[in-house]
Amino acid sequence: MSSEGKTAPSSNIAASIFRDLRRQVLAGELAAGERLPGERDLAQRYDTNRNTLREGVRMLAQAPLVTVPHGQGVTISDFPR
Repeated sequence: MSSEGKTAPSSNIAASIFRDLRRQVLAGELAAGERLPGERDLAQRYDTNRNTLREGVRMLAQAPLVTVPHGQGVTISDFPR
């Protein structure tokens, strides 16, 4: 039996959150300087827990499509298209 498809479910959800938010940023639905809703609201929207949501946001920060200054929320970066 292969281990293909055995990725942790939370990793799949985090990647899905990343892809969805990345699409919104790249499509201009979320503008540079705009702040994302709070963790609690986003976790509820994506039907997940805050730790999984944070992983998806961490992926966005590594992209770097957002900035995450401590205690100030998540802000869409002003990146060249």
